[in-house]
Amino acid sequence: MKKYRYFFCMVILVCLLFNATYATEKRKIAILPPGTTSPFHSEIAKGAQEQGEDTGFRIEVQAPERETDFKGQVKLMTDFIAQKVNVISVNAIDENAIRIAINAATKAKIPVFVHNSLTPITNTSVTEYIGYNQRNGGRACGEYAVKLLRGRGKVFIIEGIPGFHQIERSGGFLEVIGRYSGIKVVGKDFAFWERDQATEVTTRALRKNPDLDLIFADSDEMEIGAAIAARSMGRKIYTIGIDGNPITLDKIEEGFVTATLGVYPDKIGAQIIIQAEKYLKAEKIPAFLETPAVVVDKNNLEDYKAGKLWTDPVEGKAEELNRR
Repeated sequence: MKKYRYFFCMVILVCLLFNATYATEKRKIAILPPGTTSPFHSEIAKGAQEQGEDTGFRIEVQAPERETDFKGQVKLMTDFIAQKVNVISVNAIDENAIRIAINAATKAKIPVFVHNSLTPITNTSVTEYIGYNQRNGGRACGEYAVKLLRGRGKVFIIEGIPGFHQIERSGGFLEVIGRYSGIKVVGKDFAFWERDQATEVTTRALRKNPDLDLIFADSDEMEIGAAIAARSMGRKIYTIGIDGNPITLDKIEEGFVTATLGVYPDKIGAQIIIQAEKYLKAEKIPAFLETPAVVVDKNNLEDYKAGKLWTDPVEGKAEELNRR
């Protein structure tokens, strides 16, 4: 009898180990940023990894080196599909490039989340979009710029990669600035989300417009690039970016840059895992989950760092692309 008891115990133990291993393999979430050059994407990954550790998920993060490598992002997503991960969350830069990969994941019955955007990728079945309203974020930056300039001044805009992120952020900023006849936008140029490119763009802009008052950049890294150029030319101008990356917060404290639209990228990363877990548990989740965003400068920097400005995400709506 003892012999049989031992045998059954061993069978149960093997089954439990098998099920635990199987569950671990199935609980894999892939995070697919568009590139590795921005700390924003590192913060997303960090938040996702920490939340994954707390909830028992294995988090895989892969990204092409440059955000202009659309084909590289598609290939990585295809690799994730072949690995049969449970969930894929992608921060797509070019919707036309990523559409085929999203549809391939859907065909393979792998749910796809899109993070850092509420703009629908047409002709796809995305499970949920997670991010802040980028048009409203651009507007908030515009309102802040108006206060800094007191309704008068010259402004230059540094844009990311042509696409919905760039259109919505710059578009929202221009909507607000355009209401003030005393504020003149003297030019704009693309820096492809990169610091070095933004430094070059700003150098050219300041040579052409030495009396420039403010630069708005579609991302923090480009804002820092703009500030580097201005300092190297002996110019002190206002700079505003978007992201709320830790390095930018340090630069605000130093007085090197002026402000950023803080969107808590690490908390967005955690939210991806929270929402994926809900989905895998068959809980109802909204098609669009809007996360908070707030302009951060020296006045509210410590509160932002302490997480006091974060508010719970709410059910949002599609951010329709406003072409300008």
